[in-house]
Amino acid sequence: MDDVCSPMRPNLSVLNTKSDGIKDYIKLGFNKIINTVNKHPLDCDHLIVFVIGGISGHEVHSICEATKNCGIRVSIGSTRMLSPYEAVHSLFKKV
Repeated sequence: MDDVCSPMRPNLSVLNTKSDGIKDYIKLGFNKIINTVNKHPLDCDHLIVFVIGGISGHEVHSICEATKNCGIRVSIGSTRMLSPYEAVHSLFKKV
């Protein structure tokens, strides 16, 4: 989240962005040829953070703290909300 809200706006190649239509598909093709940079999350007015596998209350709080000065709206979602016991238990679970 620090890189997402960084004023330096580093390239975040691991993020997926929503397409704005056919123009973005054409740009995407040219991006592969001329190697231009994708949109940065701060260029948008709404950021969606979705965690697969569950998120703890502390992680939600950390995301809120990291993004509170970004100037964009942030929505946080997950496949499930972990209780404090489940969060600690998952750290020590044998695979």
